[in-house]
Amino acid sequence: MADEPPSRLDRLWELRKTRTATTLLKFTSIFGGLFLVLAGIIGLTGIFQGQIVYFVGSLYAIIFGCTVLIVEVRDKVPMVSAAYQQIDVYLKFMTLQRGKGLYYLGVGLLVLYIGPDGTSSWGLNNVAALLLAIIGVSHTCGIPPSRARPPPPRPRQPPYPPRPRTPLQLQAHQGVGPRPRARQ
Repeated sequence: MADEPPSRLDRLWELRKTRTATTLLKFTSIFGGLFLVLAGIIGLTGIFQGQIVYFVGSLYAIIFGCTVLIVEVRDKVPMVSAAYQQIDVYLKFMTLQRGKGLYYLGVGLLVLYIGPDGTSSWGLNNVAALLLAIIGVSHTCGIPPSRARPPPPRPRQPPYPPRPRTPLQLQAHQGVGPRPRARQ
């Protein structure tokens, strides 16, 4: 029994740990964000048919799609890097794989249930949201497994210049006292 070859499912499960799987999930997430933004832009035309709810849902899709793109692109573009710093501070869960996955899943389900005419018919936003929800499930389930790294240490700097502690330091700080002679 110990000499049995691994099953197809075991080989597939081990395949998720490869760099190819990580890269594929990254590109799929970027595509999902782009598709959500594009579907949101196209969905804005719903205002001309009087579909206010779908119009608002399209605005949500654009904002959430941009957030997905910022999180996935991270530090590749300077302007995106500045926006990512804000996400890193205020939406810390988005910097972890499972937090990102739950966000994608939640956004996908939210936008999925906004129909184009208030009924259960589907629009382009719904298709993009379904794709993002599936990507969110794969992030949440750890496909591929996360490689959590601690954040780089930030240098500690005092918020003000250090206070002089000795009389000589105080004189040097105030610019008075003996001055060193120049060497000849």
